Amino acid sequence: MRATVERAKTDGISIKLESRSSLWFGLLVLALMAVVFSSMASLRFVDGDEGYYLLASRLILDGKWPYKDFFYTQMPLLPYVYGIWMKATGVSFYSGRALSALLSIVLGLMLCYQAKELTHRRSMAILALLLYSFSALAVEWFPVVKTYALSTTLLFAAYSAVPDSDSNHKHLRHFIAGMLLGLAFATRSVLLAAAPAFLVHVFLTTNSRRDWMTGLLSLCSGFCVSVAACGILLVADAQGFLFGNLGYHAARIDFSPSIWIGQKLDQLAGLFLLRSARQGLDNQFPILLFLNLLSARLYFTGGSRFKLSLSLVLCLFVGTMVIPTDSVQYFVVLMPFLILNSLYVVNAVMASLTTDQQQIQKDIYRWGLVILLFAYFAAWPIKVYDFTVSGYCVPGIKHEKDAYDWKIDTIDLVAQQIDRLALPHEQVLTWWPGYLVDSKATVVPGLENHFGREAANLVSQAEAARYHMLPDSQADELIDQAKVRIIVLGNWAPNNKDELRKRLTQNRYANVARIGDTEIYLRDQPRQH
Repeated sequence: MRATVERAKTDGISIKLESRSSLWFGLLVLALMAVVFSSMASLRFVDGDEGYYLLASRLILDGKWPYKDFFYTQMPLLPYVYGIWMKATGVSFYSGRALSALLSIVLGLMLCYQAKELTHRRSMAILALLLYSFSALAVEWFPVVKTYALSTTLLFAAYSAVPDSDSNHKHLRHFIAGMLLGLAFATRSVLLAAAPAFLVHVFLTTNSRRDWMTGLLSLCSGFCVSVAACGILLVADAQGFLFGNLGYHAARIDFSPSIWIGQKLDQLAGLFLLRSARQGLDNQFPILLFLNLLSARLYFTGGSRFKLSLSLVLCLFVGTMVIPTDSVQYFVVLMPFLILNSLYVVNAVMASLTTDQQQIQKDIYRWGLVILLFAYFAAWPIKVYDFTVSGYCVPGIKHEKDAYDWKIDTIDLVAQQIDRLALPHEQVLTWWPGYLVDSKATVVPGLENHFGREAANLVSQAEAARYHMLPDSQADELIDQAKVRIIVLGNWAPNNKDELRKRLTQNRYANVARIGDTEIYLRDQPRQH
C-alpha cells in the first residue's frame, strides 16, 4: 500500500515537471517566432502588391465590394479578414503586417506541434522551430500583406484537422478540414491543387467503403460551406468575379509553349541555384527538397499523416509549377510541409543510430546532418539584410538606390504630405494605391489596383470601364482637363516619367513635395466643366 502511494506521488511530481517543462518550451517557441516575424513585419521593404491588398481591405470597410465596385485579381477572403482586423486595430501598413506576423506565428506553433506528434521527439519540434524561423523564404514572404500567410496557415490547419485511422469524431474532423481547405482556396485559388492529397488521405484512413463515402461527403461538405461565401460575390457580379480570377490572368499571359517552358526553366534555375534567383532562395530550398526526396523512400512504411504531408508537397509543387511565371516566391506555401517531411527523415536517421552500427557510419550521419544545418542557416542573415536594408534582389526594387521608396516609413511620409494638401475623401491620381491606405484622401476610381493600368491597356475601353480599370488615355485626360488637384508620381508610375512631368507642367501642376523619388504635384483648383 505504501509503495503504491509513493509511486502515485512520484508520478504526480513527474507530471508536474513535464507540464512545467512543456510550458517553458512553449514560451520559448512563442518568443523566438515573435521576435523574428514581428521584426521582419516592421522592417521588411514593402512589396508592391501590399498596396492594393490593404486598400481593398480599406474599401471593404467603406462598404464596397470587390469585383463589383473595384478591380481585384485574387479570391476574395483576404481583404475581408484584414478589413475586420483593421477595423479593430486601425488602417495602416503596420496594422496589416501585424496580422501577417500573427498568422506566421500561429503557423509555426502548429508546425512545432505536428513535428512532435509525427516524430515523438521534442528535439524535432525544436529543430522545426529553427528551420521555420530561420527560413529565408518564410521570413521574406509570410510577414507581408499578401495571400501567403493567411492561405498557408489555413491549409496547414486543414492538414492538422484531418483524422487518422484511429481518431475519434472522424466525420466532424473531415468536415472541419474541408472548411479550412475551402477557406484556403477562397484566399488563394492555386491551393485547390492540395485537394487530391486530402481525398487520398480520406481513402487511406477509412476502413470500409461506407466510411470512405461518409468521410468524402464530410470533407466536400465543409469545403462547399466555406466556398459558398464566394458565391455571394459571384452572384453580385459574375462577370467581374470571373474576370478578376480568370480573365485578367488569361489576358496578360502568353500561353505559347516556348514562353512557358522558358519561364519554368528560369524558375527551376532559381530554385536549384543554377542562376542568381531574383528572390534569392539560396541553398535552403534545395536542402529541404533533397531531404524530402529521401523521405519519399519511407512513404509506404510511414503513417497516414506523413503520407498526407508528402502528398501535399507533390501536389503543391505541381500546382505552383503550372502558374506561368518565373517567380519563386510562390513556393513559400510548401515550406511547412517540406520542413515536416525533412524532420521525419532526420528522425528516422537519428533512430537508426541507436542500433548496432559501425562507429564510422554513425559519424558520417552526424556530420552530414551538421553540415546540412550549417549550410541551411548560413544564408539567412544575408537575405534578412537584403530585405530590410540593402534592397538587393528584392522583387519590385529595380535598383538599390530605390530601396528608400519602399520603406513603410517613407510611404507614411508621402501619405502625411497628401493629407496636408487634400480635402477629406478627395480623389488623388496615383499609379500605386499604397500611398492612400492610411490617408483621408481616396484614389481615382479605376486605380485601386496597380495591375489595373496594365489590364486596361489589354482590353477594350468598354471592358476597362466595366471592370473598373483606368487606361493610360483616360489618365492623360484627367491631367489635361485638370479634373484632379493632386497627382503622385512615385512607385509603379509609368515608365515615361519625363513625358508625364512635361504634361503636368503644361497643365499648371506644380511640384510641391519630393520624398525620396516620389513627387507630389498640386494644381490650385481643378477646372470647372
